[in-house]
Formats: sequence, structure tokens, C-alpha cells
Amino acid sequence: ASGAKVLLLTSNDPGSGCAIIAAATARGAKTIDYDRLNTGCRGANYYVSFHNPTVGKFMGQGVRAAMTAKGLLGAGKKPVIAYLNGGPTDNNSKLFKQGYASVLDPLIKSGKATKGPDTGVPQWDNQTARRIFEQMLVKTKNNIQGVAAANDGLANAVVVALKARKLKPIALSGQDATEQ
Repeated sequence: ASGAKVLLLTSNDPGSGCAIIAAATARGAKTIDYDRLNTGCRGANYYVSFHNPTVGKFMGQGVRAAMTAKGLLGAGKKPVIAYLNGGPTDNNSKLFKQGYASVLDPLIKSGKATKGPDTGVPQWDNQTARRIFEQMLVKTKNNIQGVAAANDGLANAVVVALKARKLKPIALSGQDATEQ
């Protein structure tokens, strides 16, 4: 409305992002999705981000390495791996999961690990993540040895839930370099 020629967007929800893109495009402005791709609409003119599936792959490799170091992937052992994904409407969540699943799903398919609960956390909300992870623990009778958590806030929710139940640390991912 003020005559901007370029808009840089970081949208947490594609609905509002798409509305902004449509309004900007109607006024002749170019749009750039930064970090989060707005899906479900014509989309921005450009998209700038890191490679989310690769980040997720590194996360999965970290969980696998921690489980290996703890001797959990040996003969006859089938540790439970849970996925605590980011917001279900956020495309980044799908891409991170694609990455860590590319590392961890083969362990599950080969019988070296067991698939645990797999849940998205609405709005990436850390308090909701804690409740979801506590429900995962109840469902599995505290039998989870590894979690691919889509970011540090979600990973911290896992740590808080484990400490509250006086359970030992488990193999856990996270990303964003968030100070805890």
C-alpha cells in the first residue's frame, strides 16, 4: 500500500503469507519467501532458505549416532524412536521430517529400531510439545530411547518431561542453536 517494490516475508502460516503475496503482486511488487515457503497459493517470486531436508538428515544422523554410542542398536535390541515434528501447517516441518526420516526410517524398516509415536506440534508451541511428549511416554509406558525433535524448543520440552518423570536422558535432536 506504501509503494514498496519488494517484500521479504517470513510467514508462520501460509494463509496469511499467501494473502500478503496476493496483495503485493496485485500492486506490482515482487515477493521473497525467506526461511518459510508459503504453500497453497501462487507463491512468492523467490524463495531463500537453507536446505531443510539436509538439516533434518543431520538431526537424524545425530539421533542414530547417540543411539549407537549408547549401544542401543545392537543385536536383539529394538529401541523405540519417536518423532516430535514441528507445526503441521508449516512446510519446514515436512522438510525437516523428510530429512530425519531418511536416516531413521531405514533403521525401523530393517528391524534395528521400532517406530514410536509420530506427532506434529501445532504452532511449534513448546508447552504443547511437552504435553504431547508426556502422552507419548504414557502410550509407550516410558519406553522411548530416541526422539527426532524438529527444533531446540521441542527438544527442550522432551528434556523437561523426562526430568519431571525422573527418567534418564535419551538420544535427542534439535536445531536452531537456541539457548536453553
